[in-house]
Amino acid sequence: MMGYWPAHVTSRLIMAVPTGLAVWLASQNVRAGLVAFLMTWLGLYVGWGTYMSLGEDTAGYNSRSGVFDWALGRQMQNWSYPRRVVRDYAGMSLRGLIWTTPQGYVLYHLGLGWCPSLSGALMGLVYFAGNHGDTPLCKNTACSEYLWGIWVWLVLLTSSLYGAVTRARASYPDVHPESSGVPQSSKLDSTFSKVVFELFHFVFGLILACSICFYALVEQEDLKNKGQSFFGLFAAFSFLVATQFLHLGMVKKKRERAAHVHGQAPVEDAEYTTLLLSPSPPLTNEVVTPHPTSRKIYEFFEINVELNVFRWLHFLLGVLSVLGTIATLILMIANLVWNIHAPRFSENAPDICNCTFSGT
Repeated sequence: MMGYWPAHVTSRLIMAVPTGLAVWLASQNVRAGLVAFLMTWLGLYVGWGTYMSLGEDTAGYNSRSGVFDWALGRQMQNWSYPRRVVRDYAGMSLRGLIWTTPQGYVLYHLGLGWCPSLSGALMGLVYFAGNHGDTPLCKNTACSEYLWGIWVWLVLLTSSLYGAVTRARASYPDVHPESSGVPQSSKLDSTFSKVVFELFHFVFGLILACSICFYALVEQEDLKNKGQSFFGLFAAFSFLVATQFLHLGMVKKKRERAAHVHGQAPVEDAEYTTLLLSPSPPLTNEVVTPHPTSRKIYEFFEINVELNVFRWLHFLLGVLSVLGTIATLILMIANLVWNIHAPRFSENAPDICNCTFSGT
C-alpha cells in the first residue's frame, strides 16, 4: 500500500508520461514532449473538486475553499441553480487553464501554435456536458474525465502534427512541388494578435499570483490536500513567469543580433542558444533540416490525408479555444461583481482578512 505522496505522484505520471510521449512523437520535438510531460504532471496537482459539480451540489457551501474563491466567492445556501452553475463553470475553466496555459506558452514558441495554451478554457463546458452523461460507459464525472482527456489529447496531437507538417512542408518541397510555397504557419501573424497573446499570459500570471496569496491564507484540516494544490499552483505560476522572462530575453537578444548584422552595434555572446523557447538553432551558417521522421509524417498527410481538412480542424479547435477563453474571463469578472458580498473563506474557519468585500 503506497503512502499519500507516492500514490498521488504515480497516478499523475500515468497521465503525464503518455502525454509527453505523444507530443514528442507527433511534433518530432523533444523539448515540446518534455514540457508537455512536466507541466501536465505538475498541473494535475491543483484540485478541482470544489467546482466539479457544475451547480448540482446544493450543499457546496460546506465544501473546501477553491483556489479561485478570491474572485468567484464561496457558494451560499440561498444561491439559485444558475448562479451556482456560473460560478462553478468559471472555476472549472480557470482550473483547465492552469493545466494548459503554462505549457501552451512554451509550445507556441516551439512552433505548435497557440491553441494548446487556450484549450483549457473548455474544461467547464466539457465537464458540464459530461456530468449529464447517462450511458453504460460514460456516467457523470467519470464521463467528464474521459471527455476532458479526449479534448486535451485532440488539441495536443492536432497542434503537434500540424507543426511537424508545416515545418516539413517548408523544408521538403520535393514531396509535393505544386505546394512548395511558404506554408501557413501556426504562429500568430499580426503584431496585434501577438500582443494580445502575450497580454493574456501576463494577466493569467496575475490571476495565479492572486490565487497563491489567497490559498496560502486558507485554513483546511486536510493539510496534504492543501499542500498538493498549493504546490501545483506555485509550480504553474513559476514556470509561466520564468518562460515569459526567457522569451523577453530572447527577443532582446534577437534585436541585438539584428543590429549587429546591420553593423549598428556590437553584440556580446552572439553565439547563444535558447534551449527552451526558440525553435531555431544557434547562430550559425549551417542549415538544419527537420528530423527525417517529420518528412514521413508530411508524406503521409500529403498522400493519405486531405491537408486542408486537417488545417480546418486545427482552425476549428483554435476558434473554440478562443471563444472559451473569452467566456471564462467574462464569467470570472461577472462572478467577481455578482458575488462581491459572498464570503471568501469557509464559515468554519477564521476569516483572517475579513474577506467578504462587504466589510461585515
